[in-house]
Amino acid sequence: VDLCFGPYSSAVTKAISPVVERAEMPTVTAGASDPAIWKGLNRQWVVQSVPPTDEYLPGAAEIAAKGGAKTAAIIFEDTAFPIALANSFKAQLEAFGIKVVLFEGYPKGITDWTPFLRKAWGFKPDVIGLGGYEPDSIGLTKAAEALRVTPKLFVWTVGTGAPSYAQSVRNNCRAMTGESFWEGIMKTPGNQEYVKAVQEVIGTPPEELEYHTTMGMQAGQILEIAVKKAGSVKNKTAIRNALYEMEVETCQGDYKVEPLSSKDSGLQIAAKCVLIQWQKKKPGRELPFGQVVVGDWVKEVVWPEKYKTADPIYP
Repeated sequence: VDLCFGPYSSAVTKAISPVVERAEMPTVTAGASDPAIWKGLNRQWVVQSVPPTDEYLPGAAEIAAKGGAKTAAIIFEDTAFPIALANSFKAQLEAFGIKVVLFEGYPKGITDWTPFLRKAWGFKPDVIGLGGYEPDSIGLTKAAEALRVTPKLFVWTVGTGAPSYAQSVRNNCRAMTGESFWEGIMKTPGNQEYVKAVQEVIGTPPEELEYHTTMGMQAGQILEIAVKKAGSVKNKTAIRNALYEMEVETCQGDYKVEPLSSKDSGLQIAAKCVLIQWQKKKPGRELPFGQVVVGDWVKEVVWPEKYKTADPIYP
């Protein structure tokens, strides 16, 4: 093959990186957020395209701080990815002067989140997050309903943005907030054309598209730009150099990595997640193409300003 992109998950990417390094194959990793895959390893052929874990939730801390939040509780699945994300979220909250009153993991595979949420709510924090994956987001939301937990902001990771999340929790999705790498309503290069193409070619309607699908599109976009800069698909060194040097905006947002001379070469330094929030559909409002709608609820981008489609609900 001439070029590579993929795979999905940090664990698989960590395994393939030494292989493509030895083969000197320009590779855009399309679904690996763990910065440890690059930090201190001076990768020469493998670049990160998605935001690293410390850029997942900065908007939540900023919104909470602007709203006057003083305290937060973080409960998370006790596995590698949620732990890394929880540590990042804690640091972001503390940077905005918000005190983390509870920081506690729970076992993987649980089906009852009630005890952990009850403990968190015992501190009456302004912000409660984080969970781990979509089942956690759904389970924590349903537990919050049962316990009548009402902080000023809920932040659940990974699952919150999926249409299936809103379908599962129904009206309790209101103001539920989480991160997303991408949304169909974002005004980014090639994004509208991509959403239309997926609908025409695969049959997936815009309201069912989510960012895991778009990771591949972005990786292909990045490779295409690098090949055009190199002038030939055969000049692998020139393509590699372009991947490490270019600064561009893709359908999923900004792309720029640490240069070849850096000990962290290939680590993403431009991409940040957007923050999404489920809000009530406004009567009479014409929804933009790519807007995700589930019943009476629409998924809005509430951070950053560059891509914002609605103001955040807080509290």
